[in-house]
Amino acid sequence: MTSNVGVDGAALTDLERARRGRRFETVDVFERLYQAYLAVAGAGAVIAIGASLVGDAEVGAGTAHRVITEGPTWVGLFLAAALVAGLRSGLRGGPLALEAPFVTHVLLSPVPRQLALRRPAWAQLRQAAVGGAAAGGVVALIVAGRLPFALPAMVTFAAATGALVAITSTGLAMVVSGRRPPALVVHVGCLLLLGASVADLVAGTAWSPGSIAGRLALGGGRFDAVGLATVPAAALAALAGRRAIGGMSIEAARRRAGLVSELRMAVTRQDLRTVVLLQRRLAQDRARSRPWLRRGLRSLARLPALRLARPLVLCGVASAAAVAAWRGTTPLIVVAGLALWAAALDLIEPLAQEVDHPDRWASYPVDRGQLLTHHLVAPGLGLLVITLVPVSLIGLLGGATALAAAVVVPLAVAAAVVGAACSTATAPFNFSSPVAFVPEAMGTQLIFRVAWPPAIAVVACLPLLAGRSQLGAAAIASAELATVLPITFVIAMANIWLARRRPATF
Repeated sequence: MTSNVGVDGAALTDLERARRGRRFETVDVFERLYQAYLAVAGAGAVIAIGASLVGDAEVGAGTAHRVITEGPTWVGLFLAAALVAGLRSGLRGGPLALEAPFVTHVLLSPVPRQLALRRPAWAQLRQAAVGGAAAGGVVALIVAGRLPFALPAMVTFAAATGALVAITSTGLAMVVSGRRPPALVVHVGCLLLLGASVADLVAGTAWSPGSIAGRLALGGGRFDAVGLATVPAAALAALAGRRAIGGMSIEAARRRAGLVSELRMAVTRQDLRTVVLLQRRLAQDRARSRPWLRRGLRSLARLPALRLARPLVLCGVASAAAVAAWRGTTPLIVVAGLALWAAALDLIEPLAQEVDHPDRWASYPVDRGQLLTHHLVAPGLGLLVITLVPVSLIGLLGGATALAAAVVVPLAVAAAVVGAACSTATAPFNFSSPVAFVPEAMGTQLIFRVAWPPAIAVVACLPLLAGRSQLGAAAIASAELATVLPITFVIAMANIWLARRRPATF
């Protein structure tokens, strides 16, 4: 069956115009302006608070020189991870998150799929560019106070790099989604990207794709023309993705549309457990049919390799953030605590399974939620072992600095596991409760429900800051002893709250 592209294009335009008109009929302009005002005010507050915590004391000339020479490689490692995320998103049917009616009525119509997906593809690229530019600009604004570089140049180059990397990542995802190469080829490409950045770190060079983008990101300190290669690479990836997206799988698009719709509803209800499960379904993350170990720890032993690698990466981020906070970048202590909490969410699966099956849980001869507390031992030991891996590696490079961080590890790991368990065991928000009819009380409760479990992990990392002025692991140990009672009390109270959970609450 042949179709007239001009007629089809006009029909799609009319359909999109009609849908937009119906949406605008129910939109309150003043409410949207107020939401935009809150978003801008929130972003400004984040930048102001982050910059004030980082401080305005400029680093020395030697440190600034190291940032210029070694910074592109380290920045490139994170940018390479963003490209890998794009490749993996395409392998799972992304990056487009189409609405279910669009998949049913447009993609299954006689209209050429390439034409039908043209507008969503460009919209996705624009959103990626704006989001990447905003992220790069915010990071530049936060660290600008400590680097002796011109602020406009830093923000410009960082924002441009963020936009270009986001466009490249989205374009690669579209290519993979449309061409549908074998998964092995995509995984090899991911390993090559990350391996090239790691090779740059080891060899002291900056020629991997991520490192080249890192050169552009630090152009505010010293301009490097090699970094401009990121511009044609991003344009090529965007055009290639735009041409290839027409080959995307209808089944994958329909599945992704349903999961994204459910994910939005779960986020609205603050149902963290459902959010985690839906994210795993989006990532096609399935448990192993055969456990890694034959006996003991069977639930953790069935975790796939990716879900074991993710806590290792997060613990590496937490260790690096703790070292950076020890050396003067105070806000990164929050990153350290949040990374440990996120890593614990992956290892808390035995407890989460009990929460997911309350009928079976209620049949056990156990008082209230004591069974949940029994599930904290294995994840705690697992997270401790995983955390010691990056701490040991940093110890080989940083010596006493990693020793100081290791003093905080046991209590921080315990707090992260308890916080992750409390997040998992928290029931979805009940909008029919009396507090939901009081907007002021509801807002406070929503924020508190989300914030207090990860805050436990962040508080457990604070002894690192309490003793850094004395510059020694002994000072950290003294601060740990001084704060161990209040932190232990907080962990104990959270544990008591967890032990009092009942199957009926889920």
